Amino acid sequence: MLRAEMTRLRTKLGNVSDADTSDEDDSDEDDIIEELPQRTAAQNRPRNSVSDQAFGVWNKAQDYVPRVIEKSEEQKQRISDRLS
Repeated sequence: MLRAEMTRLRTKLGNVSDADTSDEDDSDEDDIIEELPQRTAAQNRPRNSVSDQAFGVWNKAQDYVPRVIEKSEEQKQRISDRLS
């Protein structure tokens, strides 16, 4: 199916390019750009940043409070031994 589509498009492109080459009076001067357009001030400034977090009723903006998990002395000792 893809091959048939490619063949159809190549044939269509061949017909278009044959029609374009038949005109000998086309000049190449149309292809030359004398001056490039100047950039405006809005295009020269850096892009604005995008926030990935939205705040609303379901997500209130507040200070972060880390979760504290109480540990027994034995657990603290095992963690200390493992880290040292």
